[in-house]
Amino acid sequence: QKSPFTCVKGDLTYVKGSTWRMLEGLTAIEFSAPRRATPSMLNPTQSALKKDVLSLPPIGAFDEHKLAKLTSSYGSGKRATQLALLALACNSLNLIDEAKKAAETTLRALNPWLDPDYISSLLVYDKSYGGIVTKTGLENIQADFGQGWYNDHHFHYGYHLFAAACVLHILGPHSLTSTQKAALAAMLGDVATEIPKTIPGKRTIRRGNAPNQNYFPVARHKDFYEGHSWASGLFEMPMGKNQESSSEATHCYYGVSLLGVATNDYELRDWGRLLLAMEMRAARYYWHVSGFNRYPEPFGSNVVVSIIGGNLLSSQTFFGTNKLFAILVNSMPFTPISEDLLTPPRYIHKCVEQAVAELPSLHDDDDPALSSWRALLLQLVAITDPTQAFSVIIALSMANPPPQLDQTQSIGSMLYWVATRPDPGFLNFFDDDTYTDYAPSHAPTTASRRAEMGEPMCAAHDRCLKYGLNNGNCCPTEANVMLWCCHALQ
Repeated sequence: QKSPFTCVKGDLTYVKGSTWRMLEGLTAIEFSAPRRATPSMLNPTQSALKKDVLSLPPIGAFDEHKLAKLTSSYGSGKRATQLALLALACNSLNLIDEAKKAAETTLRALNPWLDPDYISSLLVYDKSYGGIVTKTGLENIQADFGQGWYNDHHFHYGYHLFAAACVLHILGPHSLTSTQKAALAAMLGDVATEIPKTIPGKRTIRRGNAPNQNYFPVARHKDFYEGHSWASGLFEMPMGKNQESSSEATHCYYGVSLLGVATNDYELRDWGRLLLAMEMRAARYYWHVSGFNRYPEPFGSNVVVSIIGGNLLSSQTFFGTNKLFAILVNSMPFTPISEDLLTPPRYIHKCVEQAVAELPSLHDDDDPALSSWRALLLQLVAITDPTQAFSVIIALSMANPPPQLDQTQSIGSMLYWVATRPDPGFLNFFDDDTYTDYAPSHAPTTASRRAEMGEPMCAAHDRCLKYGLNNGNCCPTEANVMLWCCHALQ
């Protein structure tokens, strides 16, 4: 029942009982989009992917170690993810040779971070707090976004884990040496060590290929009460512990689950899927400002919370006040799992409207400083209007000079993302001026439609019915609580 107490995230609710059982629906999405590319978009996408692969640097074109050190664990991880997404797109569209070449290039980008030699290694183990940190960050607390003091580890290493999983998926288990796999396991352990399993009266059991629980805390950044992660490390901040990019946190645990898939470690896969499900549900509930949130005005007029702190919510990012930044920093990178995070399309439509209002045009690149943000926005637009997004990206591919993209993007992988979006046809049920209200009378009143639109009755939500919740309201309850079985939280 509802309590008289409130906090920065809303009203607190009494939960009475000796146990609190929470069920999470685990994603079925792995390395590919859950549908084939739209036939009319297939040939241009394949052509762009082939062009991207042809433009990849040959072996020895530059010193990967120097580049990795220069761009930090974060920038280098984003580059590895860009190459991995290119490889995945090629692999999904049966461009086998191109997929292999892109995966091999991805592995070269990862190599400096998987170097076990202490002298040349960019990473070291910190005994004080039990973690893997960059040497640069350990020496200078402001370097690498505060990585040496444990800021954003799941953002940084999430990119590397995702890229490594893609390499193993495409090139096979022997593409990494035993020492590289050990280094990867340490990186995994830093952000996603599993909960120890114990038998009453006996010793703790550790799976043979799991990170050593004696060296790392369990899921370092994850808050199992809040559901989401905290990105801040050891720094004291007025807002308390905080997190800005809910989507990059999601990307980390997606990478963990894929690493389990790629290595046939199904316990790791499901551990990653659990962390992922919790992160996405919390992101949709706390970061995505929709009709189910109860944030007061004028804050409630935003479509996304940029930063959630222990005692503060902010609509602004750490690096700018443009609403476009807040929306996209909680959307990127765009990968197959983004489909489960950036939903429902009616909410994304509001995000696109607010983001587009911050740009002079999707087509024009008048402001170079916004070029990479515009490129990211096109992938968000694709959720509600894939045809428009596809045509604009095709136009960008012909621009001279080439447009500046985000570090995770290539033209080919962007087109693949657009080409594999589902048809957002249900948006046609609504007029623009009534769209944000979402009155049920504007659409068919089938049970599935009522569930999509936020019908509160338990009987309108299949998952609630499955668990015996037949009567009353679930979505939200009378106490204004959205239950886990609600369609909007799936």
